[in-house]
Amino acid sequence: MSYQLRNLRQIHDELGIAGTLNRLGMIEQDRGNLSQAEARYREAVQVFTKIGEPSGVAFSQYQLGAILEDQGNFAEAARLFDQSPQTRTAIGDRRGKFLSLTQLGRLQQLQGNFREALELYTAANREMAGLLYLLQVPQTPRDQRRPSRLVTSPAAPAGVRVEVFKKPHQPLPMRIPRE
Repeated sequence: MSYQLRNLRQIHDELGIAGTLNRLGMIEQDRGNLSQAEARYREAVQVFTKIGEPSGVAFSQYQLGAILEDQGNFAEAARLFDQSPQTRTAIGDRRGKFLSLTQLGRLQQLQGNFREALELYTAANREMAGLLYLLQVPQTPRDQRRPSRLVTSPAAPAGVRVEVFKKPHQPLPMRIPRE
């Protein structure tokens, strides 16, 4: 992968460089090399910021925050996690916002700030309930599916019903080529 990074640097492919740095950061993180993973994510944040790619910045900040949390650097992790929900909201990434709010809640919980943690977890649950609602509502009036079960959540916005739909199993038609 570092061979790929070297080649991308030679041709000045900034987006490719930033993506590769993220992947290298994940590899180092999986290997337990947190300081090397931190360096990769920091560089990825810089490159994504330079080229104006907010989703890449948000992802890299989230990963970097997780590394800093694991290292016990809660203040800087909180700063990064705090930036992520705003970035995620700006680009319309509701799943990312949910993950960021959850991570902020976890960070507050680890520091013993249980009231703040509960507020963040509640905000994350509201975000997820809204996301589930958007993903599982029939798309057209002609949709004849029936709800298989009703999901209730105290975090669902007022007046929102979240329904889960199951499609009946329909086998795919098979074509056997004739010789």
